[in-house]
Amino acid sequence: MGKVAVFLSLFFFGLSFWSCESVKYVKKELSSIGKPEGGSEEVDPNISNQDEIYKIQKRLTELGYEPGPADGIMGKMTKKAIKNFQKDNDLPPTGKIDNDTKNKLGTWVG
Repeated sequence: MGKVAVFLSLFFFGLSFWSCESVKYVKKELSSIGKPEGGSEEVDPNISNQDEIYKIQKRLTELGYEPGPADGIMGKMTKKAIKNFQKDNDLPPTGKIDNDTKNKLGTWVG
């Protein structure tokens, strides 16, 4: 009976250990949902809100650039589209929205 008790204890300990690890993994994966790829994004002080980013994305799409979905999130594709726009318009290709880029895009928001 002692061996059975030890076996059962180890068996249930193993299950609880693996379930804890699984929960940690799932929490980690769930916490990354909705975040831009590549980790945390720095905030561009020239952009005031998601609505402004959305309008910039729409304008870039109208001009033939590919910023990805117009979702108001400054992700990799949006930054790449901004850089391409800046290069094509003789602006420093920073991928950030400065006042000169806003003027060229024609997307001033309130």
